[in-house]
Formats: sequence, structure tokens, C-alpha cells
Amino acid sequence: MGPEDLPNTVNARELQPFMARAQFDPGAIDARSRALVVAFQTWLGVQDEQVLIRLTDGRVSSTPVAQQGYFSLLRWASDPARDEARNVAVILVGESGHFGGLKAAPISSISPRLHDQGILDAMVVGLEKQFGSEKKPTLDLLERVRKALAHSVYLTEPQPVAVYEQDETLTALYRAYVAPRGGGSGATKGTVVDRVVATLRKRGLVVQRGHYLEDFIFDVVVEREIPLVLEVLSFASAARTWVSAEYDAGHFLYALHQVGVRGHAVVRPPSDTSHENARASHARALRWFEGAGVPVVPPEDVAKSLLPVAAGG
Repeated sequence: MGPEDLPNTVNARELQPFMARAQFDPGAIDARSRALVVAFQTWLGVQDEQVLIRLTDGRVSSTPVAQQGYFSLLRWASDPARDEARNVAVILVGESGHFGGLKAAPISSISPRLHDQGILDAMVVGLEKQFGSEKKPTLDLLERVRKALAHSVYLTEPQPVAVYEQDETLTALYRAYVAPRGGGSGATKGTVVDRVVATLRKRGLVVQRGHYLEDFIFDVVVEREIPLVLEVLSFASAARTWVSAEYDAGHFLYALHQVGVRGHAVVRPPSDTSHENARASHARALRWFEGAGVPVVPPEDVAKSLLPVAAGG
């Protein structure tokens, strides 16, 4: 909640002239609303306690006082030598850790490479866990993490920001510094992986992205006693060549056999506007999966189809 106009109110610190002119009786201050404001500001840990008094009825309300926050950007440089970096997430903290949060871009928008996505995803998940407890990371901790990171993944120097409401401030910073420009296509393999991972994590599963089992990397690994691995393919983009998708499918089937784990394929079929090559490759991949006994699940059915399997251990 940001600043708003509250008519007929004055800051309590500026009340003296009104009392001197008999325009306000201090005995008219509403005790109940005053107690609520004191409790609210104490809970927030507001350092500069200020209140507004409504002259008409003595009602007390909290002033929209900004808290001092600091934000830093998590950045990814795939080639540090070229000094080119992408903003992965924005991190917001309070100096003493009484508030804070993190908002990250879709991982697929940062790098198309599965190995890179795995590194970034693990970093973001690790940072998000730091904000999951009541005591959030402090400015001092953010500085120490910044100094510890280097090379491909690093944090920018924390900058001060006025925080009226945490979520609004975090969203504004995300839109200004991190949000992908232009929207991008929702039909790529990467964007489908984004949604699959998010869906499974929302259901409480521990999920690794771009994760190795033995010597083989998988798109998605659901952690359990015997891991469940997923191959994600999308044939719905406007591409004309699908050799890479066929290669991914073949690698997945070979890796399943070598590692000896259970696997599913999450496959988005071609759209009405997809090239005929997409339809041919899609049909070929489905034949391979069927021949290997690998169940195929459309992205929209991931929760319904995979949650019972993942929970089975």
C-alpha cells in the first residue's frame, strides 16, 4: 500500500497550532484506532513512528512512512570476458532483515542452454529459501554474498530504495530491471520447462532443472527414493528444422537405459501453423517413446498425470 490522500488529517507532530487555535481538542483522539496503529507500527518495526490525526473525529491512522530498503540484481554473464550480462533476479532486503523478497525472470529467458539453466535455477532456488523464514536476509548478509560471488554469476552493489509496501516495490523493481522485454514465445522448449518446473514445485515436490544423474543431464529431475526424470519437447514453434529435438529425444532414451530410472516425456504437439517438418519429427519422437515404453504427457496435464507417479516414490 503506497501513499494516499487522507483529507482532514494532519501529522501528529504538526497538531500544536490547531490546538492553540482551539481547532482540535486532544481529548478527542480515538483511543482504539491509536492502539491499533501503535501495534501495527511495532509489528512492522517502524523506526520513525508517525501518525495522522483526523480533525473531524480524532481517528488515528498510520502515515504512509517508507521503510529503508536495499536492492541488488543477480546477474549472469555467460562469457565474462565479453562483459555482457543479463539480469536474472532482483533481491530486496531491509537492513535488519525484517522484510525482503526475491523476484526472478523465467530461467529460459536468460539462457537457452540446459546446463546454464540448471546453474541459474539452483542459484535462484537457494536464494528463495533464504527468504522463506520469518527472519529474512539482512543488508550485511547480502553484502557478504555479493563479495563471495564472482565470474559468471554475481550480485550488483546494493542500492537504497524507499519501501512503502514490499510486494509493490519488488514488482516495480522487477519490471524496471529484470522482466523480459517483448514477451517472447510461449511455445519453446524452455518456456514449457519453466511451466513444468513451476507446476511441480507448487505441489511441494523437490525438482532439479538441468540436472545430472551419473553422466547424463536431464531436463527435469524429481527427487525421490528412485528419481523421476522428464524430457520436455515442444513442436509448436515456427521452426523448420527439428534435428535438435530428435537428438534430445534420442539422448533421453539412451540415458534412461544407462541410468536405470523411470522417465516420462512432456510433449507439446505442433500447432495449426507449425511447419510440416514439425509434424514429421513429432510423430517420429512419439514412435520412439512408445517403442521404449515411455509415457507421454501434454504440458497441461503435468499436475494430473505426474503428481501420483512422483508421490509414489
